[in-house]
Amino acid sequence: MLKNLLFSFFGLCLFSSQLLAQSPQLTEKKKIKVQMYIDGKLHPSNQTFNRADHNIQIKAYDAISNKELAVTLVEASLIRNGQKIATLKLPGTGSIEKLAARAKNNDNYMFEIKQVLELTEDLSLKPFSEKSFKVNYWFFDAQLDATKVAVGSN
Repeated sequence: MLKNLLFSFFGLCLFSSQLLAQSPQLTEKKKIKVQMYIDGKLHPSNQTFNRADHNIQIKAYDAISNKELAVTLVEASLIRNGQKIATLKLPGTGSIEKLAARAKNNDNYMFEIKQVLELTEDLSLKPFSEKSFKVNYWFFDAQLDATKVAVGSN
């Protein structure tokens, strides 16, 4: 009986020490850097989208190591006055033309990156983080009215 109690206590201590050793990994917050490409060209985060911007690719990098990650699931949404108007799911690259067709000036695109994978040392893929990451862009499509444009002469 004492032997079983001793083994149980030892097992509990071993389990607790392993749990404590893993706890920093569980609470570690992972951050990514995101780059948006439109038609193969890098799109700065401080610029808006317009109606022609619809072939996108999202690339993600580990913010600490700068290692490229694989974006495998993105939910792209068109937001108007705080309400979702339309949503599509993409594998990290694709067309948001259906959203662009419905977009109006001052709408927002919200790209929620739902699945990011990293390549491990044994060349297998594993989830980088359990949380999702969000990137927002403002939609503005300037359409000039030719009758209201002033034409000057010298």
